[in-house]
Order: sequence, then structure tokens, then C-alpha cells
Amino acid sequence: MPNREIKVEHDVPLPLPFSLSRYPWREMQVGDSFLFPANVSNPYQCARDWSYSVVCPGRKYIARKTDEGIRCWRIA
Repeated sequence: MPNREIKVEHDVPLPLPFSLSRYPWREMQVGDSFLFPANVSNPYQCARDWSYSVVCPGRKYIARKTDEGIRCWRIA
């Protein structure tokens, strides 16, 4: 017997996770970089996760500590 209290909806877009939509991943060209805000708990994980993302396959990002803070580059 189907549950009549829950309505099934179609074609509702899935929003990107917060860490993916907050940063300019899609706009970056190879060689571009940005500085992570100081309040990001793990920028290295964020860059790695986006490198393995199915949203933009084939792109790679790397994060490194600099004198300014943690910077992320698009490398492929």
C-alpha cells in the first residue's frame, strides 16, 4: 500500500554541496588560483574532493600552504 502522505516530486535539481558551490571551481582555467578563507577547516580535502568530482571530470586542483595562507590552483 503506497504512503499517501509523502508526495513524490519530479525534476527538482540537486544543489551542489556547500564546499563545492562556495568556491570558483568551474570558472578556473589551468594556472588560475584562489586563496581559501581562513575559516575553512580542511582546504586540502576540499581541493582533492573537487578533483575527483563528477561535475567537471578531468579537472585537477591542488592546495598548498603559502605565506598568504592556503592557496588552491587548477593544474589540469
